Formats: sequence, C-alpha cells, structure tokens
Amino acid sequence: MIDFNREIWITGLGCVTPHGLDAKSFFRAVAAGVPCEQGGFAQRKFPVVYIDEENFLTRRISDKRSRIGKDYRRAYALEAAYRARHDAGLDDENSIGCTISCARPTLGRDQQWFNALECLRRGEDTSDFNVPIAGSVEVPGEYVFGRLALEGIALSTQGGCVTGLLSILTACRMIVQGQAERVLAGAVEVVPEKLFLAGYHSMKVLTESFEEFRPYHRLRNGFFISEGAGVVMLESAESAKKRGKKPYAVIEDWCSLADAHGMTSMDPKGITIKEIIKRLTKNGGISLDYINTHGTATRMNDQIESKAIYDVLGTKVPCSSIKPQTGHMLGASSVMEVIATALAVNQDIVPPTIRIDDTDIGYGLDYIPNQARSVCVKRAVSLSYGFGGVMAGILLKKYE
Repeated sequence: MIDFNREIWITGLGCVTPHGLDAKSFFRAVAAGVPCEQGGFAQRKFPVVYIDEENFLTRRISDKRSRIGKDYRRAYALEAAYRARHDAGLDDENSIGCTISCARPTLGRDQQWFNALECLRRGEDTSDFNVPIAGSVEVPGEYVFGRLALEGIALSTQGGCVTGLLSILTACRMIVQGQAERVLAGAVEVVPEKLFLAGYHSMKVLTESFEEFRPYHRLRNGFFISEGAGVVMLESAESAKKRGKKPYAVIEDWCSLADAHGMTSMDPKGITIKEIIKRLTKNGGISLDYINTHGTATRMNDQIESKAIYDVLGTKVPCSSIKPQTGHMLGASSVMEVIATALAVNQDIVPPTIRIDDTDIGYGLDYIPNQARSVCVKRAVSLSYGFGGVMAGILLKKYE
C-alpha cells in the first residue's frame, strides 16, 4: 500500500574512501578540509586517487580474505554495506532490500575490461569474468545481496554521477510503496581504465594538479577522479521506533528531473536545477540552513549552479562543495555527499569549500570558504547532476 506520508529515516552509514572506512571519521576529515589525496588510505597517481589495497585489507571487517580479487567494486560495496547495516544495529537482520550500483560497466581497475574483450574478440580463453555479465552495473548490488544473505527486494539504478543519489531515491520509493521496511542504498566506483580517462581528458574537465581542484575559484580548471563506496541504511520511522533507533537525519523530500540541453552540458540558465530547488523548498517557502552542491570546479557547472541557487534563494543559504575532500567518485560521489549532508544535519557542522580565496562568480553566495562552520542545521539539501542530463536533489531535516 502506497503511503506518501510515510517518514523515512537514515539509520546507518557505511563508506570506503581515501580517508578510511568509517563514516564519522570520513566526515571529520571532510569538515577539517583534508584534501582527498592526503587521506590515510589515499594512493596518488595523478590524475586519480586510488584506495590503498594494503590498508583496505588490514582494516576491512566484512571479509577476512587476504586478497581482493579482480573486482574491487564488489569488495568496496560489501564493506560499505556491511558497515551501514552494523551501524544501524541490524547485524542479524536479513529482511532488507538492496539498491547498490555503479555508474559504468567495468571489471575493475586498469585494463582488465579491455584485455578481456580483446581475448574474446580473438577467440582466446581468458581467466577474466564473463564480460557481459560480470562487468555490468548491477553486479556490486547482487554481490552484496548474496554475501549478506538479504531477503528483501533488490533493484539497480544507474544515472551517471547521480547514481548513488538515484539509488537512495529508489529505496525511498520502495519504502513509501510498502515494498520494504529497510533498504541498503548507495553506489560504488573504482578508478576508470585508461581509455575512459582519455575521454575525460578530451572533454577538458580534469584539473592540471591535485592542488588545483578548487570549486568556484576564479582559476578553477576541473577535477580529479577518486574511488570508493557509500551506502546508507534507509528505514521506515515505524520500523526504527520499534527498536528504539534514532536517525542521523530524516528524509523530508526528494526530486529527480532531466536537463535535455546536452549529453555533457546543461542549460545555461540552470532551469532544471532551479526547478529542483523550487520543488524541494516549496518555491523558497522552506528555509534551508545548508546546501551541499555538486561543485565540480569546471567552468560551466559552478557558474550555472551558483546562478540557479541565487535565482531561487538569493544569498542567504550557505553552500559548499566537498569534492576536493572526496575526489570526484563519479557514480559514488552523490551518495558520499548525502552521507556528509546527513552528518552536517546531525552534528550541526557544515563542511567548507577548500582552496577558495578568489572567485569570478558574481552572485555573492556564501561558499563556506576554507573552514567548517558550526551552525544549527535544521534542514539541508544535497544536489547532484550527471552526464546525459540526469539531475536530482534530496532534502534532509533534523530529527527532533
């Protein structure tokens, strides 16, 4: 039975990031403005940041095997999901749905995908997985579902860099529609293969050094790519109350729309972004205390996103991009930003936009430059956009 008034809580958080494997320590690093490439699990190889395998193997709790195997996606997704379920206090519960995906088909890092295709093309045997099946975007979620012996509904949602947030919205709909009481939702991404990275180079969206990843800065020139996984436990308020569990934040509303302006561009007036903000704030009638922006440090994104926020809300709402602290995790970036936003609401700390000492964006927005801020965060929005025109936002409020 569909109940649109059903309240949804975020009761568990799990992550795998270049800063480590704990959501709360991840947020401390983000709030402290620690760049992704300086994280305790970071392995730098410009223009990407890997997660150090030895540190991951030593610290993971979901699997005690001494190696990861071919597909890092599965290992990262399992660890994040295991931690989210544990954080929610549901270690022995199997009646849980699952919607975990990634933004692109892959067999993992480096050239494994292409090597496997070349072997198949030549008709040679390969020790790699069956490419069409094992490389697909739903594999991480299916792996988590099997390894955790879950028994709820399972779906996979893909939407470029909005994949993680779309997974969360899919889980919200499962709960509203009465298909599940609890759902693990999120995304995982590993550093892309060389050919994939070449495409980003050709689009001129990759920065020239780690230190030049600086959203909203006058001299911004793009981002670098990192890897990781983020998973949240979403739960109906009724379910959580029965076991005395309090949430990190309450999901008050959400919205997903499409900007059909171009595959790798957006409407220069920010019409779709403005519409998402209007719907989430009831045309500005709901007061926000913080906006976690998409903030990719590209010339186009930062200007258009800032204009959209200004046109709807003026300069009154503090906003920041945490991507220099996380790296751009592609499909997983949006769920990591939801996790950070939930903890901002929970802890009354809004993280900064680092490396911003000058901006050419003339709307006078408060980008929370360089240092976190302690404020009462009753409501916050996280915004995400992806190639192909997928755009979404989520409104979180404080549990009281």
